[in-house]
Amino acid sequence: MTDTPENNPISKDVIDPDHSKPLDVHTWSDHPEINKLVDELWFQVVEPALGGKSNNKGKSDPKRQLKVLLLDLYVAWLDDPTLCIGVNRNNNAYQVNSRYNALHISRKIVDVVDALADTGYLDYRHGSHDRTNNGIFSRTSRIRPSLKLQDKFAELSVSPFDIDHNYEQETVILTTLTTTQL
Repeated sequence: MTDTPENNPISKDVIDPDHSKPLDVHTWSDHPEINKLVDELWFQVVEPALGGKSNNKGKSDPKRQLKVLLLDLYVAWLDDPTLCIGVNRNNNAYQVNSRYNALHISRKIVDVVDALADTGYLDYRHGSHDRTNNGIFSRTSRIRPSLKLQDKFAELSVSPFDIDHNYEQETVILTTLTTTQL
């Protein structure tokens, strides 16, 4: 038996908040299997949980945010099934020019996370806010695919090479040249 994610499912009993990474809001793929999984979870879980339509016409709908979330969870799971993803639940984290708002990820992603966690698709560990030490010991919430979502991931034939950074992401080129040398 090989040591692959599908052969070593991880339960929520072992969530380690120190073994995590921040949500990568730039992950993207148009692979048909990913789109099928997004549609399935959207129509069966997330859309019913979110209720009706909002009057707020933001730049990113919750279905797109579900896709970004699932892609980052999938990439993390392929790399290390025990790796958690930190998701901030604070409203201030989703303001304009924040890291989450870089590709129009709004606070609605918290509702998406809640819908997936409530239906058993995510293992979830609530964060904490340290009010006594200027937030030094505060933690963002952690999520990881549950066994239920790991089973869905194991059915996919999507490779990490099918997942890329979003084409809308701003490219930054670091150089030591001055503007006159360019």
